[in-house]
Amino acid sequence: MAEVAGTLITEALRRVRDPRGEAHARSDVLTLLDRCQKMINVFTKQVLDPVTVATTPMQQVYAMQDVLPDAVDVVDIKEGNRSLPRVPWSTLFYTDREWTRAWGSRYDVFSQLGLDFLILHPAESVAGSVVVVSVKNTSTLADEDTATNIVDDDLPAVLDLLEAVLNLRQREFNPSADAMKRAASRLLVDRRP
Repeated sequence: MAEVAGTLITEALRRVRDPRGEAHARSDVLTLLDRCQKMINVFTKQVLDPVTVATTPMQQVYAMQDVLPDAVDVVDIKEGNRSLPRVPWSTLFYTDREWTRAWGSRYDVFSQLGLDFLILHPAESVAGSVVVVSVKNTSTLADEDTATNIVDDDLPAVLDLLEAVLNLRQREFNPSADAMKRAASRLLVDRRP
């Protein structure tokens, strides 16, 4: 069950010993909470969004803003029941110096060039579609009654990160470092292979 932003703001202000919000306006804390939620989601990759993307014949490079406007990172691409392996885009040159002109009957690999471009290699000669599973950019927390978008297990890490940022704004460096260590340990404990 998602928490409402107001509850998390109250808890964060209590942690930094500002329960009435005198040093930090609640609206500012809401903005920071929204940013912390987005950062934790990018790291944990818990909020995913599968989208079917129509491909164009003889095209390998797609603008992320056009095909996946809410995506932050691509996790997986499926063509039919086959999952495409992800490769660093720079290796495409080393496997085939004319990779930009290569085409085939199916896609072999995918790559992401920064946050702006998605590469499906080699180009197909006919139009088709792929299912792109991406990390979704969580929706903005508009007010204190808005529910968070991330998994409940990640909320403690969001609160720790928010506490660290608020302590930095107060120039409380040691408590900020402690909060960052707690956030890091929460994130790394559950995700070690």
